[in-house]
Amino acid sequence: ITVLDYLLVRLKELEIKTIFGVPGDYNLPFIGVVDNDKDIQWVGACNELNASYACEGYARIKGFSALCTTYGVGELSAINGVAGAFAEQVPIIHIVGAPSQSKQEKGKTLHHCLATGRFDAFEKMYRHISKTTAVLTYHNATEEIDRVLETLWRYRYPVYLLIPEDVGVMKVNKPKLPLQLTLPQSNPDDLNKVITLLENKIKQSKSPCIIIGEQVLRYDLIKQVENFLEKTNLPFFTVWGSNGVVDEGSQQYGGILFGELSNPQGLDDIKNCDLIIRLGFSWDEGKTAGSNFDVPKQN
Repeated sequence: ITVLDYLLVRLKELEIKTIFGVPGDYNLPFIGVVDNDKDIQWVGACNELNASYACEGYARIKGFSALCTTYGVGELSAINGVAGAFAEQVPIIHIVGAPSQSKQEKGKTLHHCLATGRFDAFEKMYRHISKTTAVLTYHNATEEIDRVLETLWRYRYPVYLLIPEDVGVMKVNKPKLPLQLTLPQSNPDDLNKVITLLENKIKQSKSPCIIIGEQVLRYDLIKQVENFLEKTNLPFFTVWGSNGVVDEGSQQYGGILFGELSNPQGLDDIKNCDLIIRLGFSWDEGKTAGSNFDVPKQN
């Protein structure tokens, strides 16, 4: 199969069934492969920035998504949307169709480039807003596809994959094994110590509570969190990024945490907590309404 076919096989393992983007001459080979695949849908946008935002929204709901643009002008048009996904820890793979490796090696001046002979300029920009990047070559294509997608699955941040035209149509072997979509196992002794510590803190606390963050959704830990809420029966709060992740009709629910702009009763409750258990949540001014928020020290 071709490298592009190989990539589609791997995308399906992540249950990515929709690819957003804008056609351009360098990414047309990939779009053609997608168009001929009955299991994956191509969704075109009027520009790359819109495609990146659509892609981000899809990933928030479905778990993962894919964006496809052409080299240079296309990926630069999408860069703000991808940067926003990185800031929000939204897992998307950005697939970029690029000039052929043979033309790059000859140093030809090509359209959509900077006319400097440096074909890595855009990939270097994306290093700052991607968990990892890869430029496929004749020698590393399948290994790099697997590495990038496994990184996407493990860390849930945007990743970047640049595919030169001639590398994309190169023939490779079909994958023999599925992607390694498993997380490292905790050391049992260390895990038991953490559990014991948490149990003791809850027992010693007079007014504990839980804050649920958006990473609960990113890492698909909803069932585990719901089970934890049921067993502890502790009051809990969400933030705007985790709104609706768990049942908010529960009597335990204290509302959305948004600094001093939170629900008054919920705000008083959380200020009086002597233990805050944060699940997939980090403090920032967006969640504390400008950082003007007194947080109990023990959390």
